[in-house]
Amino acid sequence: MRSTQTQHALTLVETVVATAVLALVMVAALNTIGATARSRLSNRDRSHAMLLAQDLLAEIAELPYTDPESPGGAIGVESGEGTTDRADFDDIDDYHNWTADPAESKDGTALSGAGRFARRVVVTWCNPSSPSGSVGSETGLKRIEVTVTVDGAEAAVVHVLRGDVGSNPMEE
Repeated sequence: MRSTQTQHALTLVETVVATAVLALVMVAALNTIGATARSRLSNRDRSHAMLLAQDLLAEIAELPYTDPESPGGAIGVESGEGTTDRADFDDIDDYHNWTADPAESKDGTALSGAGRFARRVVVTWCNPSSPSGSVGSETGLKRIEVTVTVDGAEAAVVHVLRGDVGSNPMEE
């Protein structure tokens, strides 16, 4: 009597199909890992940008609303003051249109780990009833906006409204 034995073996077609499926799974896994790494880097950059923006905004907010030597002047650096060295800035609007690329400390030294970050400040007078806009003359209220970019792309924008203690911006 003859026994019937069936041999089980992988055929070439089954091997090719299994290899193709495995390759697709590997590509999908690598794409997921890459997307996760890019997302982490982006989140870390945004967090660092926010800290740099808040740090600069705190530095600006410590200064007087208007220049102590010539109150009531235009927004910007007054004559006789430097435009690049923040150590000379003595009021908040001296920071108007100030930029640093890369981000630097108040004394001008580069901040560690901030080589890809740039900071920009805009200071404007604003209407107390609509502080998001700007006006061309003194209102007793200034908007300070700090923007931080990473590799040229905007990563953080923070702003604060600062009123003149000596006037009531709500009176018109």
